[in-house]
Amino acid sequence: MSNNLTKYKFAILGGDRRQVIIANKLISDNHKVNIFGLGDLGASVVGGKLCSELGKAIDGCDVILLPLPVTRDGINLNLSNDCLRQQINLNDIANNASNYGVKVILGGMLPD
Repeated sequence: MSNNLTKYKFAILGGDRRQVIIANKLISDNHKVNIFGLGDLGASVVGGKLCSELGKAIDGCDVILLPLPVTRDGINLNLSNDCLRQQINLNDIANNASNYGVKVILGGMLPD
């Protein structure tokens, strides 16, 4: 059965195995997926593009999917445990999203 739905490019940022599950599901539905901030878990995403920089991960993406919770400290993105040395400010994600063509940012438990 052919699927005529519009395909999107997603940036999956940070999180845990739940992000891996959604990334693999999106890829199986023929969407393009960039991965950032998942550390070793990123290798579990088959067919996704692993990115070492935030800008490369969100460049040209339609949608950014943030983890649940999005943040633990109210300021920085909740990254996987093996990426904790990095800090990605949520404001940097929001401010740069429009510069990179992102149309939608989705996340749960977002701070004010």
